[in-house]
Amino acid sequence: MNHNSILVSVIIPAYNTSHYIQRAIESSQRQSHTNVEIIIVDDGSNDDTLKIAQSYAEKDSRVRVFHQENSGVSSARNRGIRESNGEYIIFLDSDDWLEDYAIEFLLAMQMNNHDRLVTADFRTVKEYVPVTSKEADNNILILNSIDEALSLPVIQYIHSKLFRTDILRKNNIAFREGINYGEDAVFVFDYLHMTEGVIYSPRIIMSMLERSDSATGKPYEQRKLFQDYPQLMIDHPNNTEAVIRKLRAYHTEMFINELSNALTSKAGTDTITYLREKTKTYLNEYLKGKSFTRKAAFYFKLYMPINIVRVLQRTSNLIHRLIPRRKI
Repeated sequence: MNHNSILVSVIIPAYNTSHYIQRAIESSQRQSHTNVEIIIVDDGSNDDTLKIAQSYAEKDSRVRVFHQENSGVSSARNRGIRESNGEYIIFLDSDDWLEDYAIEFLLAMQMNNHDRLVTADFRTVKEYVPVTSKEADNNILILNSIDEALSLPVIQYIHSKLFRTDILRKNNIAFREGINYGEDAVFVFDYLHMTEGVIYSPRIIMSMLERSDSATGKPYEQRKLFQDYPQLMIDHPNNTEAVIRKLRAYHTEMFINELSNALTSKAGTDTITYLREKTKTYLNEYLKGKSFTRKAAFYFKLYMPINIVRVLQRTSNLIHRLIPRRKI
């Protein structure tokens, strides 16, 4: 079935990605679903990003470029939503790229699941590598509730998803500009509450470039990741008890993971203290039924002196790298 009459907006926020944005734009132009508009929002770049984007707009009327003072990726994405004309929106970071069939594939799933969030999979790579197989994976997964959807690893990311513009505008769903880490998860979660569930395909339709100079590759204090975005999701007024329990467990696991990373990095004492306090929020509920060993590991990281934990954790990590773990 041909869905080429449907306009899809590809929103690309961009900041100082002059070495990468060409690939993002061209992957959007090559889509087998040709009825697209490519909205690039330059967020105050001080390199050639804006110039490169404008050069594409001069040659392709589907490319529209907007410039604003540096306000962050959430602000840039929100600007893209406001400027979009498409019936559907797909988000693409300026250092990532879509497979040629990405939008066509998502649209085909969406047509039979109009009131669900449609998502496929993506991969993280350190350099450009083409997807070797374009064969469709028919192992489609249908999830009928938010409770079920939270078990899907890709659900917390905006990547590889098709969003209905009318749902976004009718319900005033936008990226929270006060947070700069986890804004994806909050946005998707708000959107999920306005749908009847999720339909997921494991087929890879886009690639994310892993860069050391990206926001998540920077040291802790520079990343400014410490907004408690899971709490925003927990506080949603329409949550069921099952959803709240899962989100509280996610809250605990996220902060203990960040605490572990902070302890083996150069994160300051104030940062570690903050992460410890956040980890404790729902810890008792999370540890119910856990083994003694598991509980001891948590309490060790939370209550032992920071220097002792750091030395022992680094030693443990070194041992794990030098001595391969036995398969059970």
